[in-house]
Amino acid sequence: MVTGGASGIGHALAHAYGRRGAAVLIADRDEQAPRTARAGLTDADIEAHRHLVDLRDPAAVGALVERTVSIAPIGALCLDAGVSGGGRGGRCRASPTTSAWTSTRGPCSTR
Repeated sequence: MVTGGASGIGHALAHAYGRRGAAVLIADRDEQAPRTARAGLTDADIEAHRHLVDLRDPAAVGALVERTVSIAPIGALCLDAGVSGGGRGGRCRASPTTSAWTSTRGPCSTR
């Protein structure tokens, strides 16, 4: 399972796991990007699945885990989800807004 696996480092990790024979589940909150990423992985003969999830929602995280283990036991877990807010070439903020902080921190928080 790779959260944030639809792009960037997460996608590269999903590809690397798949090349080594793992079935890969890409978890992302974006609707389209995981479809495109999955298609690229399956074109490379990698067993790939996708799951739409908002990691800020504990129930959604539970459903993600259930979906993952329905495919195969979890052999690797890569938590790469995050929101930079700046996109490619964006700048980090010294003092992010509350909503930006919550959105970035949310997937990693333990409330």
